[in-house]
Amino acid sequence: LDKIQIMQYLSAHPEREYTALIYSITKSGISVLVNDIITGTVKIRNATPGENASEVVSDDKVYRVGDRLRVTFKEYNVKNAKLVFEVVEE
Repeated sequence: LDKIQIMQYLSAHPEREYTALIYSITKSGISVLVNDIITGTVKIRNATPGENASEVVSDDKVYRVGDRLRVTFKEYNVKNAKLVFEVVEE
């Protein structure tokens, strides 16, 4: 599958939730592997660095490399050619 096909599928099912694995934390957000096949980014609001480089804190929630999240598709960032997801609040 290419990114266009993936984006078309995700756009057609905006309410669907997916399981995402955090594999990297950067200044711009969290890099995730969705359903073990799709890579994307989750932007985290009010993010501050955690105790080490493999975690970030947002609104008293700690996100760590290796954690699993529930996400939904938000948009396709054309400028960066990235799929953007958002965390489903628990």
